Amino acid sequence: MAYFGKMFKFEKEDKYDELVKAAEKVDTKTFAFLSYKLSQGIKKTGDNAYTLFFDAGNIKRELNFVPGVSFEDAFGANLQSKTTITADGDTFTQVMDFGPKGTITMKREYTADALNVTVTTSFWDGVAVRRYVAA
Repeated sequence: MAYFGKMFKFEKEDKYDELVKAAEKVDTKTFAFLSYKLSQGIKKTGDNAYTLFFDAGNIKRELNFVPGVSFEDAFGANLQSKTTITADGDTFTQVMDFGPKGTITMKREYTADALNVTVTTSFWDGVAVRRYVAA
C-alpha cells in the first residue's frame, strides 16, 4: 500500500467545531484530544500488525494494534478507552469506548496522496470529516 509509512498533514475539516462543542457538553476536558490537528500516518509492522503514528511537534504518539483485537488505550493519566481497530482494504475503523461517556468512531480512508477521517459519536448525531494530504 502506497500510503504505508507516509505522514499526512491536516488540510481542512467539516463540522469539526460542532463535534468538539458536543464533546465539551459531555465533559470539558475528556475529549480535548479531538481538537488537536495532528499529522498522522500508518505503517505495517508485521503480517497482521500496524502502527498509527501521530505528530504535532510537541505531541508524538504511536498506537500499535492488530485488526479486530480490542485493547486498553490511554490518553494521558485520566482518560482511557477500550479500543478496537478493524481493517478493510484501505479503510481502518477505530472504535473507542469511553464507558458511560460514550463512544467515538474514526474511519480512516487512505489513498497514496490523501487521508480522510470521518468521525461519528454516540453523543452527537452529526458527522465530522477531516482531510489530510501527504506531507
